[in-house]
This record gives sequence, C-alpha cells and structure tokens, in this order.
Amino acid sequence: SSCRAPLPVDSRYRTCQAFRERVAASRRRHRRPRSDDANSMPAAYISQLSRLRPLGLGCMDKECPNCHALHWTGERQQNSSQSNPIWESCCKQGLVQLPLLAQPPEYLKDLLARTDTIGRQFKDNLRQYNAAFAFTSLGCDIVSAEERNANSNNRRGGLNAFQIHGALCHRQGPLFLVEGNASLYAQLYIYDPSYAAQRRSERNENLKNGNIE
Repeated sequence: SSCRAPLPVDSRYRTCQAFRERVAASRRRHRRPRSDDANSMPAAYISQLSRLRPLGLGCMDKECPNCHALHWTGERQQNSSQSNPIWESCCKQGLVQLPLLAQPPEYLKDLLARTDTIGRQFKDNLRQYNAAFAFTSLGCDIVSAEERNANSNNRRGGLNAFQIHGALCHRQGPLFLVEGNASLYAQLYIYDPSYAAQRRSERNENLKNGNIE
C-alpha cells in the first residue's frame, strides 16, 4: 500500500482509507466554533442583566389632535389602529381641558429671562426664594452640594436635582408668635408687608432685598 501513516492495531483501522477518514473527521470536529461561554457556565454565574433585551418604542412623535401632547405609538388605545390612533392618557379625547398657566408678573418674568449676574443669582437661589415665602418649613435631610458633585451621575449637565435622604415632611408651627421667638413662615403674613420683607431678608442674607420686597 502507498499509505505511509502508521496504522492502529485496532482492526477498525486496517485500511489507509478508513484511517484518513477518521483523521479528517477529527479535524472537522476541532474546527467547529466554540459555543458561547455563557451557555457553558453554571446558572449561578450568569447575570440576569445578560438576559434582558432592549425595548424599542420608536419616536415619540404621535400628536393628540385635542391637547397636542406627544405619544408613542404603543400608547394608543387597543381598539384603535396605527393609521388612526386614539389617545386617552393625556386628555381623555378632549374631555379634560386644563387652562394655561398664568403669566408671572413682569418683574419676575424679567428675572427669569435675564442671563446676567442678577438673573443667574435669582435662578440659582430659586428654592431659597420659594422657602422664604413658604407657610411651613421643610423637614428632610438634604444632600449637600459636595455630595451631589461627588456623584458622577450629577456631572452630566442639565438641571440641578433636589436630592434628599430618607423621609420628607412639612412642619407647621403656631399661627401666633411665641414670646421670645422671632416670627417666621406663616406668622409673617399677619404683619405689615414691609416688616415681613425685613424679617425674610434678615433670615436670608445672601438674597437680594429688592427681590424679596
């Protein structure tokens, strides 16, 4: 025979042709692509996140003909078609009509529109201005600016978020001033506006007196 490969003793490989076929089959098995490692790993080592699949909702460009709110196609009523969708989650097909928000006073509108130092100071302290005119005090553990900046999610730009730890409550004190204490919150609405503005300015020294008055 012209076959020079050593033949196994086993009688199944007594011919060169059978041995060649055996070698070729072995090579084909080794050339098969390996299966995904995740399939061969124990179930306890496979993260549940790997089984999640993204949900594509498309563009939010479907407009309600009544209130002009934008929707995704999947938000339409089940008994409506894609070509003629019906929306109810916004205005109940026009049954709910909310009035437009009233325009702010010109002085406040100007402060909101300004981009100079005065406008930025007003917008940066909006929460403090709001608290100065509040009827009740806010009780919560507010996340400090240092803690917010330490969080990488807050360094992505956009609006500043109001962050707290734990529960939030509103504390309402007595309407009449307790002897020996300074008037604050709802108690200030009983007094003359000029005196109330003075007390608010004393408690918020970093705010502009003109804005409080």
